[in-house]
Amino acid sequence: NSYHFIRINTIIKIEAADDYSEVYLTSGESFIVLKSMKIWEQRLPSNTFTRVHRSTIVNLDQVERVEPWFNNRHKVYLKMLSEPVIMSRRFFTDIRKRLG
Repeated sequence: NSYHFIRINTIIKIEAADDYSEVYLTSGESFIVLKSMKIWEQRLPSNTFTRVHRSTIVNLDQVERVEPWFNNRHKVYLKMLSEPVIMSRRFFTDIRKRLG
């Protein structure tokens, strides 16, 4: 029931949580927000943020490495987070081009 203003460069990732989304920040905090992934995707700058799974958007500046996993999927390791994000194969081609 309050408003928080978040600098977009402090966002590490955003994950879907039903009709809500959970925003993870470089400060170690996370917030539940009443916004869909589609709205986040439309509002965030596409040169910095990309979808890696239907339920996850990541900040490309926070990507440490991408490793192959099984079934043509990949694990995306993000700075300041201990657990990697699973990237579905449908998003791999785009992120590979963007990360060079």
